Amino acid sequence: MKYEVKKIGVLSVFKVYLVIGIIIGIILGLIIGITPLSGPLPAGPSFYPRPFLFGKGLLVGLIIGIVEGILIGIIAAIGTVIYNVVAGLVGGIEIELEEKLS
Repeated sequence: MKYEVKKIGVLSVFKVYLVIGIIIGIILGLIIGITPLSGPLPAGPSFYPRPFLFGKGLLVGLIIGIVEGILIGIIAAIGTVIYNVVAGLVGGIEIELEEKLS
């Protein structure tokens, strides 16, 4: 059986990519927070204890994740609008589905 994707919901695509960006940012923040390369080098009074660097890494990762999620969501939403316009002119993407027997 063949189906055609005629239209994609722009807001739903934006929301999915926003959440993906935030999750990736949190993961990167944890990695930044636990790596010894984060923060200043351990020289003199400017050295911060590990818990401070961990929190800083998590916060920076969260901020980057939100910004990344918003930017990727906007780009994906623009791509979705373009797809919807083109699909309205020339037709959508055809997909063929097969029923799976359990």
